[in-house]
Amino acid sequence: MNAERLVVWMEGQWGEDGFLEALRRGVFDSARATEFLAGSGSISIADDALVPRRLLSLVWYLPLYLSWQKERVVEVSSIDLVERFLRRT
Repeated sequence: MNAERLVVWMEGQWGEDGFLEALRRGVFDSARATEFLAGSGSISIADDALVPRRLLSLVWYLPLYLSWQKERVVEVSSIDLVERFLRRT
């Protein structure tokens, strides 16, 4: 995925109907989690390349955000599903 498409995709994940927004509401969907991991796993930036500012602003917060949402999601979803997802991120 090129940087522009990646930015659009990642903005969608943070958006109202996105996977990351669903986590904020405590909703965990394993199919959407798998899709998110596949998409975020496709991020490939050369060591000497500049990271587009908007892309950086969308991804830098992910590890901390996902850890924070764990408690919220566990209240609604299976702890086992959430634990497996967090280990893969």
